[in-house]
Amino acid sequence: MAFLPPTISQFQAQFPRDFRYGPGLDSVTPNDIQAAINEGQGLFNPNLWSDDIANFATVISGDVTSGSTTVANLSNVDGLAAGQTITGSGSEIPAGTSIDFVGLNSLIMSAAATQTITQDTLTIGGPSGYTVSESQIAYLYLTAHLLVMSLQAAGGTGAPASAKGQYSSGGGIIQSKSVGGVTVNYAFPDYVINSPTLSLYLRTGYGQKYLTMLLPKMAGRRVFVVGGEPFVPSDVPNPFLPVP
Repeated sequence: MAFLPPTISQFQAQFPRDFRYGPGLDSVTPNDIQAAINEGQGLFNPNLWSDDIANFATVISGDVTSGSTTVANLSNVDGLAAGQTITGSGSEIPAGTSIDFVGLNSLIMSAAATQTITQDTLTIGGPSGYTVSESQIAYLYLTAHLLVMSLQAAGGTGAPASAKGQYSSGGGIIQSKSVGGVTVNYAFPDYVINSPTLSLYLRTGYGQKYLTMLLPKMAGRRVFVVGGEPFVPSDVPNPFLPVP
């Protein structure tokens, strides 16, 4: 599928409790969200991401018999395993039925079929459950980060917590976050902390989440200029260059 920036409704569905949505002065409006999405288009590179939505469904055929949990004469059993869901071409397999056992060319279901169909079309498994691609999820966290930074700029570091999102630090690099009784500590390499570009994402929990998704994609694709690296004088052979 082609990459598409997230929508306002997708953002609100991803962060239903993190921001106060509405028309009030202390609320996040659809225009605020769209502005953050638009700002992200200048920073987000979809070419770094795999934007395929995983689908684990396998379509096979087999004989189902009314009153029986056995499906015989399967066209293929590769990848089938106990616990996977199974559905038929109609209502002949009860909703919520799963595989209990896989044989050489047959399987046993957790519920009996209600009709007899020879070489019924069977779907094993199903969509991964993601409503948006990995790239769009990352973009949503980037949008949340940019939205929080915009709110901080508008309200200053003294802005009320409700105007900054529950994972905002109020400015500066955050080291951990706590939600309920769970605390998560963040640890990023020095090249991120010292990078004038990447370190900006460390100011919010949303930005740090975005970085944890982004950095594995960037390996080998970009060169980071890290402050404090030792200087190699011109009269000293550079170990990173080939020997003439």
